[in-house]
Amino acid sequence: MTTAPAVLARIYDIRFLDREKSKYEIQEELKREGIICGRSAIQKVINRHGKLLRI
Repeated sequence: MTTAPAVLARIYDIRFLDREKSKYEIQEELKREGIICGRSAIQKVINRHGKLLRI
């Protein structure tokens, strides 16, 4: 995956603060901030970081 580290950190921050946010909601929030990122990339970040999964 070649997602920029700053984008990865932002995805991590958004999801860590609210684990109920879906990849669709995260994508919309990133879009409002001017960051374009695909839903599949967001899902991969969530899957790779166990702390971000819903419990």
